[in-house]
Amino acid sequence: MLRYLSVQNFSVIEDIEVEFSEGLNIFTGETGAGKTVIVNAVKLLVGEKLNKSFFRDESKPIKIQGVFSAEKDLINHLLLEEFDIDDEVIIKREFDLQGKNRISINGNVATLKQLQMLTENFIDIHGQHEHQLLLDPKNHLSFVDMLVDEMIKNDYLESYVKFKHIDGELRRLTENLQDLEREKDFLTYQINEIESLEIDLKKDADLEDRIYALSNADKIRNALIRAQSYLTSDDVNVDQLLTSVHRELSIISKFSEELKTVYEKVDSLFYDIQDISKTIEEQIENYSFDEDELNILVDRKDRINRVCKKYDKNLDDLPSYLEELKLKLSEIDLRDEKIDNLKN
Repeated sequence: MLRYLSVQNFSVIEDIEVEFSEGLNIFTGETGAGKTVIVNAVKLLVGEKLNKSFFRDESKPIKIQGVFSAEKDLINHLLLEEFDIDDEVIIKREFDLQGKNRISINGNVATLKQLQMLTENFIDIHGQHEHQLLLDPKNHLSFVDMLVDEMIKNDYLESYVKFKHIDGELRRLTENLQDLEREKDFLTYQINEIESLEIDLKKDADLEDRIYALSNADKIRNALIRAQSYLTSDDVNVDQLLTSVHRELSIISKFSEELKTVYEKVDSLFYDIQDISKTIEEQIENYSFDEDELNILVDRKDRINRVCKKYDKNLDDLPSYLEELKLKLSEIDLRDEKIDNLKN
């Protein structure tokens, strides 16, 4: 409540001080005595702007001060701390004709917005056509809340928050049915496209090497045949030459350690040449050109490359991406069941 009011140089008032008692306080007087001026002074204390016509003496400032009992439940908690509010609020406003407007709250400088925030619930002024607090929609819910037990409000709030969450999910699922169907069709297409590749990471990782080898199969096979002929042909037969060298050295190897060492090296080389010849012979069988196989491999690599580029994935990522798509599709398939659960 307003406990004290001081007004200076304001309209018909030169300088007054008024103390208010508990309960009903009444001002009486004939028209022009200054009753409305008191009300206007109080309005300035709670954040209204000044009309310059209110200066009684334009050479002096207007000064208005009020002391209010502080009801902390009606005051923004941030303002309580900022202006060190305990059991009372002292508001001072001072105006001069040059437009300077000074506001202080409990001795601290304040802005007009802070003053309005602080006092929005301090005063309820009723004129002939004024019922501000009652008719302001932002206050209506608080009036209802005043009549309801705090536990009931908390239970209601908890239930309401749950309801809004479920209602939002339900709306999302039911209002976007066409979008979900389109998404389902697209997911199905993606899954079929990737599954049709039947990815085998081990084999498909070697596709490029296999294609390269098969593309050069004739060149590789001819080189192997020539190498084999150098080892075993009648004209130049490395195998026979080494056999002869091996036989001659075996006879004389017992005469010195040096000859024995040479013999052992030739002996080792003799067996290495035989192994090399056998390996070359086996490899010749592996490198026969097959145009159909090459076309199949090239086509597969092209298909895999297109899919990887299309979904911006590496080959190694495709299996996990496929599982991700299947999970999304299963969630859509469970939509109807989820809608029923949400409705319940």
